[in-house]
Amino acid sequence: MKIRIWLFDDEKSVLEFLRELFEAFGYEVFCFESPGKILESLNFINSEDQADLIITDIQMPDMDGMEFVEKLNSSGFDKDNIAVISGYWTEEYSAFAQKFGVRMFDKPVDIKELLTWVNERRCCTDSCLCKCLVYEPL
Repeated sequence: MKIRIWLFDDEKSVLEFLRELFEAFGYEVFCFESPGKILESLNFINSEDQADLIITDIQMPDMDGMEFVEKLNSSGFDKDNIAVISGYWTEEYSAFAQKFGVRMFDKPVDIKELLTWVNERRCCTDSCLCKCLVYEPL
């Protein structure tokens, strides 16, 4: 079973890059420009459509990433499987992300660091026999 990653970013180029990257490593990836309609239409818990990992930008049109994290948290989604990416980390955003215990990444994203985090999550969601992928630059 493939690990399912949901990506949220209003920049299409970021979504496309990350989608191609994660798919190259065998992940199932779904891209969204905003979480607004997704939250209304899907049940995050106990659904066959549920994401295993969620990676979201902070600044998006319908709702910011921190509001999205709050909604995910209240739905029971595992905070250890949420990452927030931003080029605009303010003290307020940083404190909020730390309060909720989500992983924080700066934009531009350090690809090795992001892949390491995703692969660590993969090992937490797969069986204990899982071998983590190791990202080695070409």
